[in-house]
Amino acid sequence: MLSMRSAICGVILCGVTAVGIAADKPASAEKRFTLPSGEALVIRWNASWAEMAAPPGAPDGAVAFSGPDASKMRATLVPMPPNPNFTGDIGNLRILTRNLVRALEESGGEVQSEQLSIDGPNVRGLYVKGFDKAPKPGEFAFIYAGPLVIGSRPYIFEILWNTGGEAAANSALAALKTVRIQ
Repeated sequence: MLSMRSAICGVILCGVTAVGIAADKPASAEKRFTLPSGEALVIRWNASWAEMAAPPGAPDGAVAFSGPDASKMRATLVPMPPNPNFTGDIGNLRILTRNLVRALEESGGEVQSEQLSIDGPNVRGLYVKGFDKAPKPGEFAFIYAGPLVIGSRPYIFEILWNTGGEAAANSALAALKTVRIQ
């Protein structure tokens, strides 16, 4: 499902305009990812996860990590380009999610139509679940993807997984509710 990853990166890099597991070990601590601004993106961390390099071409400030087996689960948070029309309200999040769904469908994936929400003390967003019935070798079969607003900053996230990685993917999805920028 790297083709879906390409679709998401394309949506981000084109400057999408909006109107505007439980794993082997329990969550153990928080992980701080240093951002280019000197601030840190902080997320509840599972001791079995590993930090990864951001995908090629991702903007500065992108964060990536994998489950215990990187071939079964990978997650990425990518900052969106600044847009003065983006307010982070539910209407803008719905527009971004619809654009993301279109990009995933155009890449050949199937997407569940229901937009699900992520809400935490410092984050809100929407996401959808997609799948590829016939992924190529080295690609992922499943994806959670959507826009997030962390504080007031827009991000796009994706969690990719294969059979055997759904528990780790669900754990990563739950951890997104804890994300904040300090």
